[in-house]
Amino acid sequence: MQAAQVQGMKVAGTKQSGENTVRKNSYLTWIDPFSIVTADEGRDWRDAPLVARETIFKSRSCFAHDVMNDSMNNAEIGICFAEDLQVAKYDKDGRFDYHHDGYSRYLTVLSYLNGVGGTYFPFGGMKDELEGIDFTNENEVSVLSFKRQLEKCGILIVGEEGSDAYLQSAFMKPKQVVQIEAGDAIAFYNYMPGGEKDLRLLHCSLPVPKEKWISTAWFRSDALTGPFASFKKAQLFESFYGGAQ
Repeated sequence: MQAAQVQGMKVAGTKQSGENTVRKNSYLTWIDPFSIVTADEGRDWRDAPLVARETIFKSRSCFAHDVMNDSMNNAEIGICFAEDLQVAKYDKDGRFDYHHDGYSRYLTVLSYLNGVGGTYFPFGGMKDELEGIDFTNENEVSVLSFKRQLEKCGILIVGEEGSDAYLQSAFMKPKQVVQIEAGDAIAFYNYMPGGEKDLRLLHCSLPVPKEKWISTAWFRSDALTGPFASFKKAQLFESFYGGAQ
């Protein structure tokens, strides 16, 4: 967190539209895990690339398939690569509306740096309730209409701030509340096996009652996303496991 402040954080805005912007009271920066730091730079910044590198490595080691890890070890960026680590800060009442990570980001690893949550997955923890919905069709998926049909839905991530600040809203009745602590992380996969966006992974950062810090490690793969994903994935697995025999 100190390193991010030293580097400087810019206002986060996925869509600039005045009061209707999808992000509010939010700031971010990116830390290059392989940047070269000079000896005269502050210690907080000198340690930043190492921390980013370890975060990304541990994230992919835990949550990426061996085939993807092998591709990243061999720097085959055409198959899979990790983005620079993003660090984001939310001031009180900061938020990020419903969105899908997209952009071929097949894997997201989100770490809660200071133990404040507020992440909500409206379709999380649901199964029978999701039958009949095509979660590859953006025109068919509506968070609002889905929530209107159910008394409770989704998964809410909360931290030291507790859940009361979020549950006061008439529209916030999660089916499950998950408690996190500082340093905890969650991981989720954003695409279907066939390469289509999995809109069940729509999520938001609710307006937070206090300052919130997170880091996000994103892993991109053209081989696992898009219309030719099934073909590319079959080739990858055949090459990886065939070569290992």
